[in-house]
Amino acid sequence: MLSLGPRLAQAEPSAQSASPETAQSAEDAPVQEVVAPQLLTKSEVPYPDDQTADAVVALKLLITEDGHVDEVTVLDGEPPFADIAVQHVKTWTFSPARVSGVPKAAYIRFTVEFVAPQELPPAEPASSLPSPMPEEEEQEIVVVGQRVPGTTRVMTDAETQIIPGAEGDPVRAIEAMPGAIPILSSGPFIGVRGSTSGMVGYQFDGITVPYLFHLARGPAVVNPWMVESAALYATGGPARLGRAVGGTIEARAAPPEGRLRAQARIRLTDSSAGVEAPFAHGKGSVMLAGRYSYTQLLVSLIAPDFTLNYWDYQMRTTFQVDAHNSVEVLAFGSGDHSGIKLEDGSVDDLMHASFHRASLRYNHLGQGGSKQRVSLTYGHDRWDARPEPIRPRSHSLTARFEHELPFVTAQGARRAQLALGAETGVRFQKDDYYDGPSTDTAVTYHRTDWSAAAWADYSLFASANTVLDWGLRADLFTNTASPLVDAAVGWSLTPRVAVSHQLSRVVRLHTSFGINSQLQSPAQRPPGRLLTPNGGLEYSALGDLGAEFNLPYEFSAEATVFQNAYFNVGDAEHLRFIDQQAHDPRALGKALGFELSIKRMLAKHWRGFLSYTYSHSTRSIGRVTSASAYDRRHVVDGALAYDFGRGWSLSTRATYYTGYPARMDSVSALDNYPRTKPYFQLDFQGAKRFNIGNDGRYWAITAGVLNATLSQDSNDMHCASGSCVEERVGPATVPTVGVEGEL
Repeated sequence: MLSLGPRLAQAEPSAQSASPETAQSAEDAPVQEVVAPQLLTKSEVPYPDDQTADAVVALKLLITEDGHVDEVTVLDGEPPFADIAVQHVKTWTFSPARVSGVPKAAYIRFTVEFVAPQELPPAEPASSLPSPMPEEEEQEIVVVGQRVPGTTRVMTDAETQIIPGAEGDPVRAIEAMPGAIPILSSGPFIGVRGSTSGMVGYQFDGITVPYLFHLARGPAVVNPWMVESAALYATGGPARLGRAVGGTIEARAAPPEGRLRAQARIRLTDSSAGVEAPFAHGKGSVMLAGRYSYTQLLVSLIAPDFTLNYWDYQMRTTFQVDAHNSVEVLAFGSGDHSGIKLEDGSVDDLMHASFHRASLRYNHLGQGGSKQRVSLTYGHDRWDARPEPIRPRSHSLTARFEHELPFVTAQGARRAQLALGAETGVRFQKDDYYDGPSTDTAVTYHRTDWSAAAWADYSLFASANTVLDWGLRADLFTNTASPLVDAAVGWSLTPRVAVSHQLSRVVRLHTSFGINSQLQSPAQRPPGRLLTPNGGLEYSALGDLGAEFNLPYEFSAEATVFQNAYFNVGDAEHLRFIDQQAHDPRALGKALGFELSIKRMLAKHWRGFLSYTYSHSTRSIGRVTSASAYDRRHVVDGALAYDFGRGWSLSTRATYYTGYPARMDSVSALDNYPRTKPYFQLDFQGAKRFNIGNDGRYWAITAGVLNATLSQDSNDMHCASGSCVEERVGPATVPTVGVEGEL
């Protein structure tokens, strides 16, 4: 029990029996000695300033092989007690669960008891270690497979819940983070710190995908039920994340829970469902999820000339062969279509894209917590997007190997970690080339691309307050010749480094720097297009310096400055086709700016965040310099939510960003270029949640509107002979009325 003087919080493991879905039967497995995790170190859990009653929060914790808390699930308890408990429990350290002496990741149940302030003298300081558990008490131990949480800027559950339309979707909520620059409100892409979307990479659990968001601020292309976390790496992130010179957005797959459960959501715009079913006495588990949109029916009432639809599916099957080995199959796919109806009844596609992925994986857990994974992934991509003249279709096959090795002290504390990896892949691509405005006829070309990569990431926990990360990545690219591109070979060697230091209980400092490379890409990244080493690779140098602050009254804040440099990039289409300018396909670029954010996530009633990003991004070809194609100087995003209690809540979100530069017809006009109109959007949503028991089951009703302001966004602006034409799309207004639940 932890004594905090007049404000008390007690943390105790609860006595629970082993889960029948995950325990092996005596007939299927030999008897193994199971040792439960034990709490070693913990931080004080403060009692909320604005509360007066006692409270108990029941938690489900995932303790990793090295004793850290990797996942926290609230089984019972109300804000702000539950929020504060989750925040502090994540910093605790345990001795890992052991099966026949081998460290294992395990789930345990834990309770944190809050005792209201009393007029009592301070209690005697308690020991930093908890009292031993009575031998007759038994914790719930559920051995699970490999998982690595996201780092850097990670979208928390609290933030996703207060954003209308996100509803627990950490990927969709990434766009509200500082540094995220919208490209188009109804599009699936974002830029990062002055980088165009063609420079930003997207990954789901180590698998590269062309995009992660559905159109029109729709949900992520992966059901949030299947996602554990989402992170934004603005300077490139670990070396395992590569081939993106403007940063990477990564989502990590959620592991199975090993129990029968189901989830469903029915809204006016789309419906989704998910189910998990264990098999083979808990050795295996199947997770299925999917979504289908009928948004077009509603959008047509507001914008009859605008079409919009999307769909997605996911499947994850895992099987624990023995204590050290498991196999799994991860398959998922997505499709999006938007366009403008023409007078003759046809549809001019703005975007018509789809992708499919299927990955077979073998996981091994070695001695001392080491992990290995071998995978083989098949991919298929289709891309039609105006104004691109090349519509690629491709099939790909990628083999990947990953190895993680932790270094721990004799007491079990983690001191360092080494992660190594390599992959090789082949892509068979068909390019449909439309040489002219008509899409009635096209010339088809075929080519084959090969690629390979190897990387190493090393993390050193130099002290309790300081973490240093180093990374090094090597990439090799080749492609065969086609009428569109010559045969080419390209390679790169790119380092990264990051340092984080907890200066005090109030301030944490962080800085990072990375060199990154990728194949040539236009301003908007399709899955294939040319994307070859022909003409050389693109490079970037990305750096930042920032500080995070823990403020009174549950507030936190962050301030970061950044500066980026880009070399040999191919996203300057707005410059290379103007009059009096050489048609050089490559450009230099730079971006600088700063980010500010403030949050209040742990309060009982009022919660919210506000972020502001200033970025100034330019591109240069020869002596001509102009703002980059999607240079939005100011981006403001904020959300505010109020919890009325008894399951009632109300949330709203406001987004504002300035316009981007128009395309000009001459070099002289670049000195005084106009911008598209600024964009403002207001969303709101109310919800009522009904809990079913104390084990996380619930059902809820939601009602709200995304883009309640009926705002139109600018898709293009071209100026010639002194006049400008701005193309507007939308409004993409979507109601979020629906019902959802999980059993």
